[in-house]
Amino acid sequence: MFRSSLRLHRTALVSACVFALAACGSSSNQSGAGDSASAAASNDVAAAPSADAASAATGGGGALRSFAGDNVCDILAVSVLQSEFGAPAEVTVQPNPSKREWRCSYSWPRPDAEARQQAAIEQMLKQATLPPDQRGKLDMRAMATDFSVSVALTESKSTPENFVPAKLDDEQLEARIKVATEAANKRLTDEQKKALGEGGTESVTARMIRAANARVELEGVGDAAYWMPAMGGSLLVLDGDLQVTISPLLGDDDASNMDGAKRVFAALGK
Repeated sequence: MFRSSLRLHRTALVSACVFALAACGSSSNQSGAGDSASAAASNDVAAAPSADAASAATGGGGALRSFAGDNVCDILAVSVLQSEFGAPAEVTVQPNPSKREWRCSYSWPRPDAEARQQAAIEQMLKQATLPPDQRGKLDMRAMATDFSVSVALTESKSTPENFVPAKLDDEQLEARIKVATEAANKRLTDEQKKALGEGGTESVTARMIRAANARVELEGVGDAAYWMPAMGGSLLVLDGDLQVTISPLLGDDDASNMDGAKRVFAALGK
């Protein structure tokens, strides 16, 4: 029950990030999480077509185009998670389809899950007693009771030249945060706003946009790629006309999660 509620909490935060970044429109592409969040919203992403249309696509498709459909969970073999990350024989594989993307999540329990669960409950209870402006950010890596990784495919109009957004200066950041917060407040559901708490939308929006601006461009990964250090971090890769977003909780720090995400990308479709 706790694991489900934690995932829902993370989903609400990622949704806020998506709306916040998407609120800036095509300007973000001149520079898709965004799980996640998702982080896909940091690109100019088109709505995903039907699975039949995806499988029929030919021109411009990358090596992973054949997985953009109902078979998205075939993109990553469980045997890879077992050999690369020490996953057990049983791994939970869960497709998460939506109108905008094809996504699949993979998870398995951490050996110290019970201790992490207790620590997470204590942290959330402590945060709940504080005013919104005094709450620190929740460390999703420390709270996670499972190892997990999600892989999302979204249509992208980006090119290798403009896929990695340009960095914003302080003035541009403040303007982006203001516009994105207003848009997010209009688009978030009551349930999502409740999960974020009073004043939470602005706080999360600012934090996510600043984290997105701290992205790290990566060489030699797909057609173009960057790491966005938010919500545990996400690797965004351009593969032909698809954006691949890998959101890992495979380690306890940014470096290990980035390395894990790159290893996952290298194994996709194998």
